[in-house]
Amino acid sequence: EAGRSGNETSPLIEKPREVSLLHPVQWLRTLSQSYTWKLLAMVACTNHLLKGFVAGGGDEGLIGKPAEFLFGELGVSAGRLQALKAVAIIPFALKPLVALLSDAFPIAGYHKLPYVVIFTILSFGALMTLGLGLAVSEAAVVTALFLAFLQVASIDVLMAAKSSEEVKKHAKLGPDFMTYTWLGINVGQVLSVLFLGPVVATLGARAPYCCAAPLVLVVLWPALGNFMGE
Repeated sequence: EAGRSGNETSPLIEKPREVSLLHPVQWLRTLSQSYTWKLLAMVACTNHLLKGFVAGGGDEGLIGKPAEFLFGELGVSAGRLQALKAVAIIPFALKPLVALLSDAFPIAGYHKLPYVVIFTILSFGALMTLGLGLAVSEAAVVTALFLAFLQVASIDVLMAAKSSEEVKKHAKLGPDFMTYTWLGINVGQVLSVLFLGPVVATLGARAPYCCAAPLVLVVLWPALGNFMGE
């Protein structure tokens, strides 16, 4: 018919193209258009860097693995080592309490930001005591590890809450967002393993903590920039 553009095979409504990891740049661009670059940057800092690389996915990485060598230097037996490490990773069991605390007791009107800052500062100080050799007793090492893992666990649960909110708003790209999150964590874990071995072998068991200390501060960028949109 006259005045009709296109041809008989042209769709009246253009459907959005499916973008996959085979085209990573376009895939990330699509995610940033739906979830904003601030959210993706926050995930990169808190999940990819902190949880994936620094914590090895949870209780390993630059924080957890060298602890075994530290306890070995203190003459701790294998059985007692496992007991001490179990105490150090208690923060992961306290995740519901952290979530409840942030919801029930906001600070200056913010539910998440102040807790991220507080736990990050505590973690930085704890890692420095480990890296500089200031923590030389069982109690001191366990306390420092506890504070370091407290940051990882608390930021993980606070980020999970924010991620859930965003996925509900853009449910269509929810699987892609989860892929972005967990792919980065897994890559961080692999890089952590590759990095950790040579560092411990050449510089000693405390060196990874000196490396981890400045890295945990990176999460202050999205926190102080209010990337969580509080």
